[in-house]
Amino acid sequence: MIGAVGGLVGGFAIFLIIFGIDAELSVTPGTFYKMVGIPVGLSDISATIFGLVGHMLTASLIGAVFCFCSGFHQRLNIKSLRKGAFAGGITAIAVYAIFFIPITLFVMTPALESQTTDEAGLVTTLANIDSKKLIENMNMILIGSLEMHIVYGIVMGTFCAMMLKKEYASIGTTFNNVHAIKITIIGIILATSAIASYYVLIPSYSQTSFDQITLSSELNKIQEGLTYSKFLTMNRQEKLDLVAKMPSHTITFIINEATKYDTISSDGMDEIVSQVQSNNELKFLQIGGIQGLKGNNAEGKVYVIEAGDSIFLRFEKFSVTNGPDLHIFLTKSGDISAGFDVGVLKANKGDQNYEITGINTNEYSIVIISSDIFGQYYASAKLVKIGK
Repeated sequence: MIGAVGGLVGGFAIFLIIFGIDAELSVTPGTFYKMVGIPVGLSDISATIFGLVGHMLTASLIGAVFCFCSGFHQRLNIKSLRKGAFAGGITAIAVYAIFFIPITLFVMTPALESQTTDEAGLVTTLANIDSKKLIENMNMILIGSLEMHIVYGIVMGTFCAMMLKKEYASIGTTFNNVHAIKITIIGIILATSAIASYYVLIPSYSQTSFDQITLSSELNKIQEGLTYSKFLTMNRQEKLDLVAKMPSHTITFIINEATKYDTISSDGMDEIVSQVQSNNELKFLQIGGIQGLKGNNAEGKVYVIEAGDSIFLRFEKFSVTNGPDLHIFLTKSGDISAGFDVGVLKANKGDQNYEITGINTNEYSIVIISSDIFGQYYASAKLVKIGK
Protein backbone atom coordinates (compact mmCIF):
# COMPACT_ATOMS: atom_id res chain seq x y z
CA MET A 1 0.00 0.00 0.00
CA ILE A 2 2.80 2.40 0.88
CA GLY A 3 4.56 1.63 -2.42
CA ALA A 4 1.43 2.13 -4.50
CA VAL A 5 0.74 5.49 -2.91
CA GLY A 6 4.42 6.43 -3.21
CA GLY A 7 4.12 5.73 -6.93
CA LEU A 8 1.07 8.01 -7.14
CA VAL A 9 2.95 10.77 -5.32
CA GLY A 10 5.82 10.44 -7.78
CA GLY A 11 3.42 10.34 -10.70
CA PHE A 12 1.74 13.52 -9.56
CA ALA A 13 5.14 15.17 -9.07
CA ILE A 14 5.86 14.91 -12.81
CA PHE A 15 2.24 15.57 -13.79
CA LEU A 16 2.82 19.31 -14.17
CA ILE A 17 6.22 18.75 -15.79
CA ILE A 18 4.45 16.87 -18.58
CA PHE A 19 2.18 19.85 -19.22
CA GLY A 20 5.32 21.97 -19.17
CA ILE A 21 6.74 19.88 -22.02
CA ASP A 22 3.52 20.44 -23.99
CA ALA A 23 3.91 24.18 -23.45
CA GLU A 24 7.57 24.07 -24.53
CA LEU A 25 6.55 22.34 -27.77
CA SER A 26 3.63 24.78 -28.25
CA VAL A 27 1.14 21.92 -28.47
CA THR A 28 -2.25 21.50 -26.85
CA PRO A 29 -1.98 20.66 -23.12
CA GLY A 30 -2.37 16.91 -22.68
CA THR A 31 -0.80 16.01 -26.04
CA PHE A 32 2.01 14.09 -24.33
CA TYR A 33 -0.62 11.87 -22.72
CA LYS A 34 -2.49 11.60 -26.02
CA MET A 35 0.58 9.96 -27.55
CA VAL A 36 -0.02 7.02 -25.19
CA GLY A 37 -3.61 6.52 -26.34
CA ILE A 38 -3.06 6.79 -30.11
CA PRO A 39 -1.28 3.39 -30.51
CA VAL A 40 -4.34 1.60 -29.04
CA GLY A 41 -6.65 3.18 -31.62
CA LEU A 42 -7.98 6.12 -29.57
CA SER A 43 -8.00 9.77 -30.57
CA ASP A 44 -8.65 13.25 -29.23
CA ILE A 45 -9.89 13.46 -25.64
CA SER A 46 -10.31 9.70 -25.20
CA ALA A 47 -6.63 9.17 -26.05
CA THR A 48 -5.61 11.89 -23.60
CA ILE A 49 -7.69 10.44 -20.76
CA PHE A 50 -6.36 6.95 -21.48
CA GLY A 51 -2.80 8.23 -21.32
CA LEU A 52 -3.38 10.19 -18.11
CA VAL A 53 -5.04 7.29 -16.29
CA GLY A 54 -2.48 4.83 -17.64
CA HIS A 55 0.34 7.07 -16.46
CA MET A 56 -0.99 7.21 -12.89
CA LEU A 57 -1.74 3.48 -12.73
CA THR A 58 1.70 2.62 -14.07
CA ALA A 59 3.33 4.98 -11.57
CA SER A 60 1.39 3.31 -8.76
CA LEU A 61 2.33 -0.20 -9.97
CA ILE A 62 6.03 0.68 -10.15
CA GLY A 63 5.88 2.06 -6.62
CA ALA A 64 4.15 -1.05 -5.32
CA VAL A 65 6.74 -3.36 -6.89
CA PHE A 66 9.57 -1.14 -5.67
CA CYS A 67 8.35 -1.15 -2.06
CA PHE A 68 7.49 -4.86 -2.12
CA CYS A 69 10.97 -5.79 -3.39
CA SER A 70 12.58 -3.70 -0.66
CA GLY A 71 11.52 -6.40 1.80
CA PHE A 72 13.29 -9.24 0.01
CA HIS A 73 16.60 -8.69 1.76
CA GLN A 74 17.81 -6.67 4.72
CA ARG A 75 20.18 -4.67 2.50
CA LEU A 76 17.23 -3.58 0.39
CA ASN A 77 15.27 -2.26 3.36
CA ILE A 78 14.54 1.43 2.95
CA LYS A 79 15.01 3.01 6.36
CA SER A 80 16.47 6.39 5.45
CA LEU A 81 15.34 9.18 3.13
CA ARG A 82 18.72 9.23 1.38
CA LYS A 83 18.59 5.50 0.66
CA GLY A 84 14.98 5.79 -0.51
CA ALA A 85 15.78 8.64 -2.90
CA PHE A 86 18.83 6.84 -4.29
CA ALA A 87 17.05 3.50 -4.72
CA GLY A 88 14.04 5.20 -6.26
CA GLY A 89 16.21 7.08 -8.76
CA ILE A 90 18.03 3.90 -9.81
CA THR A 91 14.70 2.07 -10.17
CA ALA A 92 13.30 4.86 -12.34
CA ILE A 93 16.35 4.78 -14.64
CA ALA A 94 15.95 1.01 -15.01
CA VAL A 95 12.26 1.40 -15.89
CA TYR A 96 13.16 4.11 -18.40
CA ALA A 97 15.77 1.93 -20.12
CA ILE A 98 13.91 -1.39 -20.04
CA PHE A 99 10.35 -0.28 -20.71
CA PHE A 100 9.96 3.38 -21.72
CA ILE A 101 12.61 3.53 -24.49
CA PRO A 102 11.51 0.35 -26.34
CA ILE A 103 7.80 1.20 -26.06
CA THR A 104 8.35 4.76 -27.27
CA LEU A 105 10.64 3.88 -30.16
CA PHE A 106 8.99 0.67 -31.35
CA VAL A 107 5.32 1.18 -30.49
CA MET A 108 4.34 4.82 -30.01
CA THR A 109 6.52 6.45 -32.66
CA PRO A 110 5.56 4.01 -35.45
CA ALA A 111 1.89 4.41 -34.48
CA LEU A 112 2.17 8.18 -34.84
CA GLU A 113 4.10 7.94 -38.10
CA SER A 114 1.52 5.53 -39.52
CA GLN A 115 -0.93 8.42 -39.57
CA THR A 116 0.81 9.68 -42.68
CA THR A 117 -1.17 7.11 -44.64
CA ASP A 118 -4.79 6.13 -44.45
CA GLU A 119 -6.32 2.67 -44.65
CA ALA A 120 -6.20 2.73 -48.43
CA GLY A 121 -2.49 3.52 -48.44
CA LEU A 122 -2.90 7.09 -49.65
CA VAL A 123 -0.04 9.44 -48.93
CA THR A 124 -1.30 12.12 -46.54
CA THR A 125 0.08 14.66 -44.16
CA LEU A 126 -0.56 14.35 -40.43
CA ALA A 127 -3.99 15.73 -39.65
CA ASN A 128 -2.89 15.91 -36.06
CA ILE A 129 -0.40 18.79 -35.93
CA ASP A 130 0.39 18.08 -32.28
CA SER A 131 1.37 14.48 -33.02
CA LYS A 132 3.60 15.68 -35.84
CA LYS A 133 5.40 18.02 -33.46
CA LEU A 134 5.93 15.18 -31.00
CA ILE A 135 7.60 13.12 -33.72
CA GLU A 136 9.77 16.03 -34.81
CA ASN A 137 10.90 16.63 -31.22
CA MET A 138 11.27 12.99 -30.20
CA ASN A 139 14.94 13.38 -29.19
CA MET A 140 14.05 16.22 -26.83
CA ILE A 141 11.16 14.18 -25.44
CA LEU A 142 13.42 11.19 -24.75
CA ILE A 143 15.92 13.36 -22.87
CA GLY A 144 13.16 15.16 -20.96
CA SER A 145 11.53 11.84 -20.12
CA LEU A 146 14.75 10.56 -18.55
CA GLU A 147 14.82 13.62 -16.31
CA MET A 148 11.17 13.10 -15.44
CA HIS A 149 11.75 9.46 -14.57
CA ILE A 150 14.58 10.41 -12.25
CA VAL A 151 12.40 13.04 -10.54
CA TYR A 152 9.61 10.49 -10.24
CA GLY A 153 11.94 7.87 -8.74
CA ILE A 154 13.45 10.26 -6.19
CA VAL A 155 10.04 11.51 -5.04
CA MET A 156 8.59 7.99 -4.92
CA GLY A 157 11.59 6.57 -3.03
CA THR A 158 11.66 9.45 -0.57
CA PHE A 159 7.95 9.13 0.19
CA CYS A 160 8.22 5.36 0.65
CA ALA A 161 11.24 5.79 2.92
CA MET A 162 9.45 8.38 5.02
CA MET A 163 6.37 6.19 5.49
CA LEU A 164 8.36 2.98 6.05
CA LYS A 165 10.56 4.71 8.60
CA LYS A 166 7.45 5.57 10.59
CA GLU A 167 6.14 2.04 10.07
CA TYR A 168 9.35 0.46 11.43
CA ALA A 169 9.43 2.90 14.34
CA SER A 170 5.84 2.06 15.24
CA ILE A 171 6.45 -1.67 15.75
CA GLY A 172 4.91 -2.54 19.11
CA THR A 173 2.94 0.71 19.19
CA THR A 174 -0.44 1.78 17.79
CA PHE A 175 0.90 3.93 14.95
CA ASN A 176 -0.89 3.32 11.65
CA ASN A 177 -0.14 4.79 8.23
CA VAL A 178 -3.55 3.96 6.73
CA HIS A 179 -5.12 7.29 7.60
CA ALA A 180 -2.22 9.27 6.15
CA ILE A 181 -2.22 7.13 3.04
CA LYS A 182 -5.94 7.62 2.47
CA ILE A 183 -5.59 11.37 2.77
CA THR A 184 -2.66 11.32 0.33
CA ILE A 185 -4.59 9.26 -2.23
CA ILE A 186 -7.64 11.51 -2.03
CA GLY A 187 -5.47 14.60 -2.35
CA ILE A 188 -3.65 13.28 -5.42
CA ILE A 189 -6.87 12.21 -7.15
CA LEU A 190 -8.59 15.53 -6.49
CA ALA A 191 -5.57 17.62 -7.50
CA THR A 192 -4.94 15.60 -10.66
CA SER A 193 -8.60 15.72 -11.66
CA ALA A 194 -8.79 19.45 -11.10
CA ILE A 195 -5.66 20.23 -13.11
CA ALA A 196 -6.57 17.81 -15.90
CA SER A 197 -10.06 19.26 -16.13
CA TYR A 198 -8.70 22.78 -16.39
CA TYR A 199 -6.10 21.98 -19.03
CA VAL A 200 -7.71 19.14 -20.97
CA LEU A 201 -11.26 18.06 -20.28
CA ILE A 202 -13.04 21.42 -20.12
CA PRO A 203 -11.40 22.90 -23.26
CA SER A 204 -12.01 19.67 -25.17
CA TYR A 205 -15.69 19.28 -24.34
CA SER A 206 -16.89 22.84 -23.93
CA GLN A 207 -17.71 25.07 -26.86
CA THR A 208 -17.09 27.99 -24.52
CA SER A 209 -13.45 27.10 -23.96
CA PHE A 210 -12.59 30.28 -25.80
CA ASP A 211 -13.66 32.13 -22.64
CA GLN A 212 -10.16 31.41 -21.36
CA ILE A 213 -8.21 31.87 -24.56
CA THR A 214 -10.45 33.17 -27.31
CA LEU A 215 -9.72 32.76 -30.97
CA SER A 216 -9.89 36.52 -31.44
CA SER A 217 -7.35 37.22 -28.71
CA GLU A 218 -5.01 34.57 -30.11
CA LEU A 219 -5.25 36.03 -33.61
CA ASN A 220 -4.71 39.51 -32.20
CA LYS A 221 -1.41 38.29 -30.76
CA ILE A 222 -0.31 37.29 -34.24
CA GLN A 223 -1.40 40.57 -35.82
CA GLU A 224 -3.12 43.46 -34.10
CA GLY A 225 -6.77 43.72 -35.10
CA LEU A 226 -6.80 40.32 -36.80
CA THR A 227 -10.07 38.38 -36.52
CA TYR A 228 -11.27 35.07 -37.90
CA SER A 229 -13.38 36.85 -40.54
CA LYS A 230 -10.46 39.04 -41.64
CA PHE A 231 -8.22 36.00 -41.82
CA LEU A 232 -10.64 34.27 -44.20
CA THR A 233 -10.70 37.27 -46.57
CA MET A 234 -6.92 37.44 -46.92
CA ASN A 235 -5.14 36.17 -49.99
CA ARG A 236 -3.25 32.88 -49.91
CA GLN A 237 0.22 34.35 -49.37
CA GLU A 238 -0.96 36.57 -46.52
CA LYS A 239 -2.52 33.56 -44.82
CA LEU A 240 0.61 31.46 -45.27
CA ASP A 241 2.75 34.22 -43.75
CA LEU A 242 0.47 34.36 -40.70
CA VAL A 243 0.22 30.57 -40.32
CA ALA A 244 4.01 30.39 -40.21
CA LYS A 245 3.88 32.52 -37.04
CA MET A 246 1.04 30.64 -35.36
CA PRO A 247 1.47 28.20 -32.48
CA SER A 248 -0.32 24.90 -32.99
CA HIS A 249 -3.15 25.69 -30.56
CA THR A 250 -4.10 28.79 -32.60
CA ILE A 251 -4.17 26.67 -35.75
CA THR A 252 -6.36 24.17 -33.92
CA PHE A 253 -8.72 26.99 -32.90
CA ILE A 254 -9.08 28.10 -36.53
CA ILE A 255 -9.67 24.57 -37.79
CA ASN A 256 -12.27 23.93 -35.07
CA GLU A 257 -13.98 27.23 -35.81
CA ALA A 258 -14.38 26.27 -39.47
CA THR A 259 -16.24 23.08 -38.53
CA LYS A 260 -19.05 25.15 -37.00
CA TYR A 261 -20.22 26.50 -40.36
CA ASP A 262 -21.70 24.61 -43.30
CA THR A 263 -21.93 25.87 -46.87
CA ILE A 264 -24.21 24.29 -49.47
CA SER A 265 -23.97 23.94 -53.25
CA SER A 266 -26.73 22.69 -55.53
CA ASP A 267 -25.19 22.44 -58.99
CA GLY A 268 -27.36 20.41 -61.34
CA MET A 269 -26.44 18.37 -64.39
CA ASP A 270 -27.77 21.13 -66.67
CA GLU A 271 -24.38 22.83 -66.84
CA ILE A 272 -22.80 19.60 -68.07
CA VAL A 273 -25.60 18.47 -70.38
CA SER A 274 -25.64 21.87 -72.08
CA GLN A 275 -22.20 21.10 -73.52
CA VAL A 276 -23.48 18.23 -75.70
CA GLN A 277 -25.66 18.00 -78.76
CA SER A 278 -26.81 14.43 -78.10
CA ASN A 279 -26.76 11.87 -75.32
CA ASN A 280 -24.04 9.95 -77.15
CA GLU A 281 -21.63 12.78 -76.39
CA LEU A 282 -22.18 12.44 -72.61
CA LYS A 283 -19.90 9.82 -71.10
CA PHE A 284 -19.19 8.89 -67.48
CA LEU A 285 -15.50 7.99 -67.49
CA GLN A 286 -14.61 7.43 -63.85
CA ILE A 287 -16.30 7.09 -60.47
CA GLY A 288 -15.13 7.06 -56.85
CA GLY A 289 -16.62 6.83 -53.38
CA ILE A 290 -15.64 9.68 -51.05
CA GLN A 291 -14.25 8.82 -47.61
CA GLY A 292 -13.09 10.96 -44.72
CA LEU A 293 -9.44 11.12 -43.70
CA LYS A 294 -7.92 11.42 -40.22
CA GLY A 295 -11.12 11.65 -38.21
CA ASN A 296 -13.00 13.91 -40.63
CA ASN A 297 -16.43 12.86 -41.90
CA ALA A 298 -17.09 12.66 -45.62
CA GLU A 299 -19.45 10.86 -47.97
CA GLY A 300 -20.80 10.92 -51.50
CA LYS A 301 -19.69 10.08 -55.02
CA VAL A 302 -17.34 11.83 -57.43
CA TYR A 303 -17.54 11.39 -61.22
CA VAL A 304 -15.34 12.32 -64.16
CA ILE A 305 -17.73 13.16 -66.98
CA GLU A 306 -16.94 13.85 -70.62
CA ALA A 307 -19.46 16.19 -72.23
CA GLY A 308 -18.54 16.78 -75.85
CA ASP A 309 -15.24 18.65 -75.84
CA SER A 310 -15.46 19.41 -72.12
CA ILE A 311 -14.48 17.37 -69.04
CA PHE A 312 -16.10 17.82 -65.64
CA LEU A 313 -15.47 16.63 -62.11
CA ARG A 314 -18.84 16.24 -60.40
CA PHE A 315 -19.65 15.61 -56.73
CA GLU A 316 -23.06 14.13 -55.86
CA LYS A 317 -24.72 13.62 -52.46
CA PHE A 318 -21.50 15.06 -51.11
CA SER A 319 -20.56 16.27 -47.64
CA VAL A 320 -17.31 16.74 -45.76
CA THR A 321 -16.26 18.26 -42.46
CA ASN A 322 -15.76 21.94 -43.20
CA GLY A 323 -12.30 23.43 -43.01
CA PRO A 324 -10.42 26.62 -43.90
CA ASP A 325 -9.49 27.02 -47.58
CA LEU A 326 -10.47 23.55 -48.75
CA HIS A 327 -9.14 22.73 -52.23
CA ILE A 328 -9.70 19.83 -54.61
CA PHE A 329 -6.66 18.03 -56.00
CA LEU A 330 -6.36 15.40 -58.70
CA THR A 331 -3.37 13.22 -57.82
CA LYS A 332 -1.55 10.09 -58.95
CA SER A 333 -0.67 8.70 -55.54
CA GLY A 334 -2.51 10.92 -53.07
CA ASP A 335 0.38 13.40 -52.82
CA ILE A 336 -1.03 16.86 -53.57
CA SER A 337 2.45 18.34 -54.11
CA ALA A 338 2.64 16.31 -57.33
CA GLY A 339 -1.05 16.72 -58.20
CA PHE A 340 -3.28 19.18 -60.03
CA ASP A 341 -5.14 21.85 -58.04
CA VAL A 342 -8.69 21.88 -59.41
CA GLY A 343 -9.54 24.89 -57.26
CA VAL A 344 -11.35 25.97 -54.13
CA LEU A 345 -14.14 23.66 -52.93
CA LYS A 346 -17.41 25.49 -53.58
CA ALA A 347 -19.13 24.16 -50.46
CA ASN A 348 -18.71 21.40 -47.92
CA LYS A 349 -22.17 20.02 -48.74
CA GLY A 350 -24.24 19.41 -51.84
CA ASP A 351 -23.84 18.62 -55.56
CA GLN A 352 -21.16 20.59 -57.42
CA ASN A 353 -19.42 20.68 -60.80
CA TYR A 354 -15.83 21.62 -61.73
CA GLU A 355 -14.65 21.91 -65.30
CA ILE A 356 -11.28 20.21 -65.82
CA THR A 357 -11.08 20.38 -69.61
CA GLY A 358 -7.54 19.93 -70.87
CA ILE A 359 -6.47 17.60 -68.09
CA ASN A 360 -5.53 14.04 -69.02
CA THR A 361 -7.74 12.30 -66.44
CA ASN A 362 -6.15 8.94 -67.23
CA GLU A 363 -3.03 10.14 -65.39
CA TYR A 364 -4.90 10.75 -62.13
CA SER A 365 -6.55 8.14 -59.97
CA ILE A 366 -7.13 9.83 -56.61
CA VAL A 367 -9.13 12.90 -55.64
CA ILE A 368 -7.99 14.67 -52.46
CA ILE A 369 -9.79 17.40 -50.54
CA SER A 370 -7.27 19.31 -48.47
CA SER A 371 -6.88 22.56 -46.55
CA ASP A 372 -4.51 24.45 -48.78
CA ILE A 373 -2.85 26.66 -46.15
CA PHE A 374 -2.72 24.17 -43.27
CA GLY A 375 -1.83 21.05 -45.25
CA GLN A 376 -4.65 19.09 -43.58
CA TYR A 377 -6.23 16.23 -45.54
CA TYR A 378 -10.01 15.97 -45.16
CA ALA A 379 -11.28 13.45 -47.71
CA SER A 380 -10.26 11.29 -50.65
CA ALA A 381 -11.79 9.22 -53.43
CA LYS A 382 -10.09 6.55 -55.51
CA LEU A 383 -11.25 6.86 -59.11
CA VAL A 384 -11.94 3.73 -61.15
CA LYS A 385 -12.78 3.60 -64.83
CA ILE A 386 -16.40 2.86 -65.67
CA GLY A 387 -17.08 -0.08 -67.92
CA LYS A 388 -13.52 -1.39 -67.83
